[in-house]
Amino acid sequence: MDLVDKLSNTDLTDFIDKYFNGDVNTFFTFLTKKGIFDDLSEHLMSNDYGSEVLQYYYEKNPQKTIDLITKEYFTDVEKEGNRYWMSLDRDELADLFDTNRWGGGARWAAELILSDDYTEFTNYVDFDDLYNEVISNLDPENIKRLKEVVYEEIKDSDLEFDGETLNTKEKVMSLTDKELSELIDEENLDVKSELSNLYSSSYEYAFQDEVYDLVMGELKGLFGLDNFSRDTPTKKRVYDKTTQGIKLVDTTQHQVDVTNLIPDVISKVIGYGGYNSDNDFEYYGSFIGVLRFMMKEEEEYLDFRVPDYADWDLTKKNMNEMFNDYI
Repeated sequence: MDLVDKLSNTDLTDFIDKYFNGDVNTFFTFLTKKGIFDDLSEHLMSNDYGSEVLQYYYEKNPQKTIDLITKEYFTDVEKEGNRYWMSLDRDELADLFDTNRWGGGARWAAELILSDDYTEFTNYVDFDDLYNEVISNLDPENIKRLKEVVYEEIKDSDLEFDGETLNTKEKVMSLTDKELSELIDEENLDVKSELSNLYSSSYEYAFQDEVYDLVMGELKGLFGLDNFSRDTPTKKRVYDKTTQGIKLVDTTQHQVDVTNLIPDVISKVIGYGGYNSDNDFEYYGSFIGVLRFMMKEEEEYLDFRVPDYADWDLTKKNMNEMFNDYI
């Protein structure tokens, strides 16, 4: 019986304890000198030495080990040329962000941004001062349009304002911005509610855009790329009620380029020496699972401060750009 066969049928823990004083690395060096390490690697990994084998391989040839781990254990990663692409649902990326003790914070914001179903960040936000918060921030073209809308609303009413009947378009068009605001506010014209909707939506979209940039900035930093994701066409198996069988339908798969991230994650997790099992890569079975595990251990979740208010300059910009959609 040759040495490979003998060791394949031997209690390795007892053997290493007896002949190598329990030193696994010395045993591995012995196997390498005998030229039989590769022949026994699978047997070693199936006998609770998975982490030690991967660490030994990694020290000898990091890139080869990265390719091996990716191919054997990362069911959500495929190699395309020299790039590694991870397939996942887009909203799963939110799990990479930190959360506060109340379940909010960056993860809450990232979940809203990355979800396929749009959910508003804020409840309905109304202005406190029509002139200072809305009218005075509209550009001349939108002010002109607003006056035209006001005239159409009041032209048949013989409405008096500041002691004068506004019975011609010229009179309405000659109102100052302040007078226009007072007219809309004091008479509670219908256009006031439309301006309120415009203000609320402009505020919401400004808040959303700011948080979107914060979320994407963190992800770009993590993956080391500005353009880190793509949606690729694929097929999905669904149940067909008509035939009562399975059919394939066209859909898309979200993918993230993890080429720059995989070496660092594998290096760190190999260095842990097996926290949850003798082979943490096999234990988690996916790169996203290993990544979440590593970020928890390293306390390196992505994080940012969620703003208290929407950016005012962006809110004003939105009001002018969205004006014709509401008024």
